[in-house]
Amino acid sequence: MFWNLKRSGKLDKLNGLIIGGFKTKPDDAGEEFGRSVYDIVNEVVKEFSYPVCFDFPVGHQKNNYALKCGIRHQLTVTSNQVKLEE
Repeated sequence: MFWNLKRSGKLDKLNGLIIGGFKTKPDDAGEEFGRSVYDIVNEVVKEFSYPVCFDFPVGHQKNNYALKCGIRHQLTVTSNQVKLEE
């Protein structure tokens, strides 16, 4: 799916990328890729300079915070902290 997003140009003009939580592991039964979500995403976006945040509390998980569409946000990603502000 991420290669499709890249090939279609959807990743080209981002200012940041937020990835929600995933519970898959490379050794899970049925996991054909043999790689983690982190490895796959990092490979696809390695040419871009925008910040990438993993395990953000959005999506189909217990901690599910709303992201407001149409609102400008400031995403700051460092090696030990992620901050998202309106």
